[in-house]
Amino acid sequence: MNLWFAQARLAQELAFTGLQAGWVMSNRLATMATEGANPTAAGRRDAERMVTEKMFAAYDGATAAGRAVARHGLAGTLHTPEAAVSVLDAATRPTRRAVRGNARRLSKVRGSA
Repeated sequence: MNLWFAQARLAQELAFTGLQAGWVMSNRLATMATEGANPTAAGRRDAERMVTEKMFAAYDGATAAGRAVARHGLAGTLHTPEAAVSVLDAATRPTRRAVRGNARRLSKVRGSA
């Protein structure tokens, strides 16, 4: 893949993830504010999920980035711009996947988006 297109695709995905993350955060905060001090069972599960999914995404991103660095290091291409794009893509993919899944799930539950 052409380096310019790879960089543009990744930038577009990261920008869209930022928009989705804002929507997910506002949706979850509105739900938490509505439930207040008496959250529903679903609200408690969602609050717990907010914490655990971030830990898993961070771990998965770090290990994927490590694998990408090792792959490029063994190939002797670690110093290239393509390697930088590859490592960044690998590091952020789990977070992008989680945010996209949350937006999809919350839009079905809430009936908006």
